[in-house]
Amino acid sequence: MNILGVRVDNLPQPKLRQELNNYLKSNRSHLIITPNPEIIVAANRDESYKNILNKSDLSIPDGKGLTIASRFLFKQKLHRTPGVNLMLMILSEAVQNNKSIFLLGGRGDTAKNLKNILEKKFPGLNIVGAESGGDIPNPESVDPALIKKIKDSQANILFVAFGHGLQEKFLHHYLPEFSSVQIGIGVGGAFDFLTGNVARAPKVIQKLGFEWLFRFIRQPWRWRRIINALIIFPFLIITKGSINSKPNENNA
Repeated sequence: MNILGVRVDNLPQPKLRQELNNYLKSNRSHLIITPNPEIIVAANRDESYKNILNKSDLSIPDGKGLTIASRFLFKQKLHRTPGVNLMLMILSEAVQNNKSIFLLGGRGDTAKNLKNILEKKFPGLNIVGAESGGDIPNPESVDPALIKKIKDSQANILFVAFGHGLQEKFLHHYLPEFSSVQIGIGVGGAFDFLTGNVARAPKVIQKLGFEWLFRFIRQPWRWRRIINALIIFPFLIITKGSINSKPNENNA
């Protein structure tokens, strides 16, 4: 379906897993994005960013706000897969399909610490690179040595944790250069969650869709992002949603 001009794919998990398998058997790269209300608000401020999102191969809804918007606009259920859960699903498929991983992003030694954690959690997982990437204000400013390192690794799956906006632009810009990469995906704060740098909400809170509140209590400096998700996004849905959105045609 389409929410405020951004394509969102409505896939139950069995179909999502099958699609990932298809990507890992193909001979080309695939860009996966995980839109949430913040990303859709950002896309409505930046047309070039919106175009990148809509050119992705797979757009899996992350935020609870998108499922509420789908109910409000279309009276349709939207299958949501949180970004951390999607990353874990891809890692599981990587082990089963003997695919190699490159971890890019996070502050300091986060990527390297995550490498150690994931290798214990997924026996047989082949992680061929783990780099923070450093301070990258825009895709064009990336150190060429880092790009060469990713190319030389011959990784099949590239996880990028630069935060929304930069990570999708980075992948759009460089994915065509990484001939071995079959899946490139921006995973936001997933590295921090999986390393324990940031505590994830208890499962009951996750199911209720209140992870944002749990994280806001622990990280109150994120208040601008909360405003985008809880005030600006609903405002756009109410005022522009019926004009700039389209339902899932298969279910309409």
